[in-house]
Amino acid sequence: MKKIVFFLFIMTGMIFFLDYSIGKHLSHKYEDNYCENAGGDLNAYLKNTRSYDTIVIGSSRVNTMVNPKLLGNKLTNITKAAKHTYYNIAVLDLLSQYKRMPKKAVIFNIEVEDAYYTSEKRMIEDVCYLKYYYGKNTFISETINERGPFEKLKYIFSSYRFNGENFTIITNPLQEICVTYENGFIPLVKGTCDDRRLIKGILEMKKVNFSGQNLSFIKKLKHLKKLCEVNNIELILIHAPYYYIPNYLRKGIFMVKNISNKLHIDFIDFALKYERRFHKKGLWYDHLHLNAEGADVYTKLLKKELTNIKKTCN
Repeated sequence: MKKIVFFLFIMTGMIFFLDYSIGKHLSHKYEDNYCENAGGDLNAYLKNTRSYDTIVIGSSRVNTMVNPKLLGNKLTNITKAAKHTYYNIAVLDLLSQYKRMPKKAVIFNIEVEDAYYTSEKRMIEDVCYLKYYYGKNTFISETINERGPFEKLKYIFSSYRFNGENFTIITNPLQEICVTYENGFIPLVKGTCDDRRLIKGILEMKKVNFSGQNLSFIKKLKHLKKLCEVNNIELILIHAPYYYIPNYLRKGIFMVKNISNKLHIDFIDFALKYERRFHKKGLWYDHLHLNAEGADVYTKLLKKELTNIKKTCN
């Protein structure tokens, strides 16, 4: 019996030592990674010394549709494709922790479906992309823990934080794939398949539905507001235009508008306000993303709306 206990003790010690060694090695690799792959782009931003007046953050509907050049020199775009509200608040929380928040304002793109309960699980999974910071950032840790009561136990192993969407332990975890875009802007060029993608996407939207209000969404927005208040910067929520707006999006827009009013956060909705303006196939790459021409139209309208907010506040 003693031999079995001793053997189990030794094996447990070896497992934890191996785990610690792997975690330590991958941590060094992560800290030295400044490439697009495996979250290195965020790492590069956190360690950069360049300062900005304004940050635009959101999903791919920001990095393909908001042209920073048209908004000014002191503005940058730090979006990540397919990442929504929870992830972007987590990024801003990291920026605050690393003293890398902008000097004046955060323009935060909201996808209104995030206000529905149906979207919550997906948004929590988004934050797992930042699992390297589990235990290092409270907001990220608490959000990941919402996955279930046993989530904390997984992080007993330090290497677990390197086993996820953006990298895995088995396959090369930190590939040096660097793709550089100026200020994070990726314009989508017009093509012959745009109409086909647009129609296909609209048909997909008609099949989707969202339901139930996500109360955690409100809680997370309160945290976002507090982050900006602590850093003494302005927070502006924006909702990008659509070519086609189904009922669940219309209801979602009013839901987010009511929430933002209660929280006293500026909210600019381009979908309903400029519905006719953007109901032109020639401006769209697909059902969610404007092409480069449409992006310039949208960015100029965004600049106009931001100027109107400043005038109203003054």
